[in-house]
Amino acid sequence: FRSYGKYHKYVGWIDVRDVIFQDNPMKHLPLRGLTAYTETAIFSLYHKKNVYLDWSINDWNYRCLANYEQYQSYPPINLGVVMGLRESILSALSILICELQQCGGWDQFVFSRILYNDLIDIVPKVNIKLLETGNVANLCSNVDVDIDEHENVINTLGKPYDIVHQYDRFESLNELFSQRYPYNNEIP
Repeated sequence: FRSYGKYHKYVGWIDVRDVIFQDNPMKHLPLRGLTAYTETAIFSLYHKKNVYLDWSINDWNYRCLANYEQYQSYPPINLGVVMGLRESILSALSILICELQQCGGWDQFVFSRILYNDLIDIVPKVNIKLLETGNVANLCSNVDVDIDEHENVINTLGKPYDIVHQYDRFESLNELFSQRYPYNNEIP
């Protein structure tokens, strides 16, 4: 990543198994910092504390103070898509790795906590885009999805998402995308 990224001003990390691009996400990136995308604004990190506690403590040996009470108004960040300036992404990854080495825990909660606690002071700007109005769909917490007349997955403003992450959680999207992208069916 470090050697490849030195040739590009903007980079990111993106899940590859369950992501479909509907458009170019780079056209929506701000000029500074990094951009992270939420799962949903319907519930907060605090509302997911039982899931986070179970996975972080029991499965990932989290051993630092979580302070869930301070996250009552913050939606969960999803690590499936994070993009931005190369330096900002490298700084965020370094901080995340250090935090995980020190505290353990589930990376998604740890990264959300880092972003919301302004622990990324070395990143000039952190942009958080909401699932409901943003350009990236992290569908893990959704009950349903909206599709426009062109068969694009759309946000609440009626605009197609650039990236649809976790489409495989919906049988209808699996069928739609397997017809649109038949080569995707060959990936194990």
